This record gives sequence, C-alpha cells and structure tokens, in this order.
Amino acid sequence: MPKINNLVKYKSIPILSIAKRLGIKLHGKKAMCFSGHDKNTPSLSFVPEKNIWKCFGCNKKGDSIKLVMEVLKCDFLSAISWISQEFSVYPDNSIFSNYYSSATKEKIVPTKEVDKKALITNTFMPNPEIYKWFIDHCNSVSKKQGIDYLRSHNISLDLEKKYNIKELSHPLYAYKKLVDKWGNEKVYNCGMLAGTINSNFLIWKNYSIIFPFYTSNEVKYIQARQFDRQPKYLNLKGIKKPLFNFDIINSLKQGDSVFFCEGVPDAISLSSLGVAAIGVLGASSFTSDLAKHFLFFKIYVVPDGDNGGEVFKKSIEEIFNSYGKTVYSFKMKDKYDVSDYLSRKKKYD
Repeated sequence: MPKINNLVKYKSIPILSIAKRLGIKLHGKKAMCFSGHDKNTPSLSFVPEKNIWKCFGCNKKGDSIKLVMEVLKCDFLSAISWISQEFSVYPDNSIFSNYYSSATKEKIVPTKEVDKKALITNTFMPNPEIYKWFIDHCNSVSKKQGIDYLRSHNISLDLEKKYNIKELSHPLYAYKKLVDKWGNEKVYNCGMLAGTINSNFLIWKNYSIIFPFYTSNEVKYIQARQFDRQPKYLNLKGIKKPLFNFDIINSLKQGDSVFFCEGVPDAISLSSLGVAAIGVLGASSFTSDLAKHFLFFKIYVVPDGDNGGEVFKKSIEEIFNSYGKTVYSFKMKDKYDVSDYLSRKKKYD
C-alpha cells in the first residue's frame, strides 16, 4: 500500500465532527459504542484535545481515521476517501492523482473546443453491463443518514431489498474501481462522469442513495439522491430518462390501474399499498411514445402538492388526452407528496 503524505490534515479534523458525520449520537464527549454492545451506559469516550477515542467496553481505540475504518468497516484507503469527500481534504501524493481531485490538485480545465470535440466523438449510450457492475459493488444502505431518508419516505427494508436500493459511500474509490475495470471512455459514455471525457470523478461526488432502473432484468438507468449537495436528485448525463418500475405492466391485465408518481421514492412508497406505481423523472421526460404502453390501463396521476406538481399533472393529462384517454388524479395538501401522506397515515393508523 502506498504511503500517503501529510496525514496531519486528516487527523486534525475535529474528531467530534467526524463522529457526528458518521451518525454517532454524542452526549458531550461520550456516546454509545458503534459496535452495539452498550446497553445503558455510554462506553465510547472522545478526547477532542488529542483527537482520539476509546471504547471502555470493547477496548477499541484510535485516531479519527481509525474511527472511520471501524464504523464503516472499511480499509485505510476507503477511510481516507470518505474523509476527503466529507471534509474536502486531499492527500498530496502524485501517485493518487487519478484517485482524488480537488481545486488545489491537478485540474482539467476544458476549453469550449475540447468540450465540443468530446460531444462529437463520444455518443452517450446506456450500458447495462457497467450499471449492473456498479450496483453490485455498492453496499446495502447502512449509514444512518440513508436509512433515515428511506424510512421517512415510507420505504421499508423489504421495499429497499425489492428494488435493490444501494448506497454510494465512497465516490472517489468507486470512480477508481470503475475506471480500472472499464476505462475512462466507457464510464464517461454511459453518463457516469462529470465534465468531459477526461474527467476524473463521478457525477455523484458525495454520499448518495442509488436507485437502479430495471427493464427485462437489466439495469438500464441509475438515479442518485445526494445529501449535502444540490441538486438533490442527480441523473446520468446525456442518457434519456426512462420510467422507473416500467416492467410492472407485464404483470397487469387490461383495465388495471397504473399510478404515475412524480419521482422514484414516491413510486416505491406507493407500491407498498400493492398498486402498480410508475416513477416519472420530471414532466418533460414523459412522452407520447411512452404513453402508448399504458392506453389499455386506468390511469391515475399522483403529483406533489406544489406548483411543480400541478405542471406535472397537466403534462401527463395532456399527453393521454391526445389519445382520448381519461386521466384521474389525486390532490395532495400544500407541499405534500406521496411519501409524506403515507408516512403520516402510517403514523396515525
């Protein structure tokens, strides 16, 4: 393993800040151990002045890097990658120039001519093989931030497994593994890299929840829900947006109901009621060609309760109306979406 210089800047990050980012609930300088052995009394203790920690229950101890390795159950390089992403610090080694990127490191500053050439010589196309490999190498959702998000959107563990929802914990590490396996050009051409074909980072630059889109048992698309970064939902670059859960129509018969939701989480959440729910990635992505597949079903639109939801509803209605198809819709309370409604319903049932 190559040695990383200047670990001081990693170890100087306040250890309590790292603990909080890892989802550890602090009580002053103490916490219940991440190993889960504590029952009543916190045994995990932090010494902020020295940026170290120790658990008096299991006797594990170390610095901030060791804490990341223990909590995330990862190796040293993955821990460094995580800290780099979460706190925007990077190693100085030139050997890691393809592994990390930052404003102070080697930068690719594309000109308009380079961008134009990249668009001409490289066609964006879905690559189910790369998408599947990526999904297979992402972890199940384990970080508290991700779990809280899914449960707050009424997405249970069973639904999480059914739709194979994953988390991307270490984007820089994932980038290196993808490029080592497939090469920069292929990863770029399937819409997974930011910038130009010479980019050295994924479009998802921090911790994200990953939603794979399956069609005929192949991963045809990926959407990510980012945290601590905008936009919240980030799609593949240059790849046409498909419908989420499109294959559900194969299990339906003529006259059955199909519910069109504004986004993936709402579709997954609504499916918990046993209905056929489709996720649409924005009103503009639903086209007349897609509508043809649903003309023999009863159509419902479930928009969010805001102005964007109204635009979404009208767009879907207009397309189906052009075929002489009646569309039914639900009206959510102001600023509510399907997930909000179902979470509150579940709470008070």
